[in-house]
Amino acid sequence: MIITSLKTSLNTSQGLFEAAYLLNQANVPHVGEVSRERFQELIDVASHAWAVVEGEALIALLIAFTDTPTTHNTLSAWPHKNFAWFQAYDLKAHEQGELKGFVYVDRVAVAEGARGQGVGRTLYTQLINELHEGQALCAEVNLLPERNEGSLAFHARLGFKPLADVRYSDDYEV
Repeated sequence: MIITSLKTSLNTSQGLFEAAYLLNQANVPHVGEVSRERFQELIDVASHAWAVVEGEALIALLIAFTDTPTTHNTLSAWPHKNFAWFQAYDLKAHEQGELKGFVYVDRVAVAEGARGQGVGRTLYTQLINELHEGQALCAEVNLLPERNEGSLAFHARLGFKPLADVRYSDDYEV
């Protein structure tokens, strides 16, 4: 199993981009459905955009954003509701001296045949090892349109604590 940067790998392999895009789409509704163009933009803006390759197959991906002015400006223009929610939460916690920024996991997708083999844990462990002191790791888990029980259990095993349930519409809640 090799973890590689989607950013650098995409410069040399259009096939990897297509495999990553198709893996993302295969994991809808647990990750957001996006166009190829938006998926490329997510990778371009991400602070962490990783692919996990085993042999010749892409088996997982992770895309995460660090709260920086560039990220804020780009994601605010789209708009990205979940990132904006964590920004507002982080601002309150920062003012109280509790946090010094955050990294937001926008999406993790694992191929069906690779689930339960520690691939997601490996990606999160690498991400956690790259956090700066006081920086929080944040993620949201879909509750609607389909409750993602696997992700809820996974994040609980890693020690994540729920902050809030946020309902954006009748068919979208995290």
